[in-house]
Amino acid sequence: MMRFAALIFFAFSSGVLVSAGVFAFIAAIGIVPRMANRTKTQRFIPLYEDVITLGGLFGTTAMFIDYRLPPVPFLASAFALLTGVFVGVLAVALAEVLNVMLVML
Repeated sequence: MMRFAALIFFAFSSGVLVSAGVFAFIAAIGIVPRMANRTKTQRFIPLYEDVITLGGLFGTTAMFIDYRLPPVPFLASAFALLTGVFVGVLAVALAEVLNVMLVML
């Protein structure tokens, strides 16, 4: 029983450390202020930060709770689009911070 409890503790701790690192990375490269500045929506920065935090919490709980979306093609398309936008924004922000040019293969 103690081995199982230790395994749960170490797995949870590792997950917390990884998610904290991802959030710190997103904050360090400044995605939120840069995108708000470019879209002229600086007044919504607190809302953007809250939504990012809620997304992290949802992602964490999704590991333990089996969320099911209704089989609606529109929802799957919207999820795919938003995931692509996030990955694209993250890549461009990282490239801008590192002062490199992205090369598509």
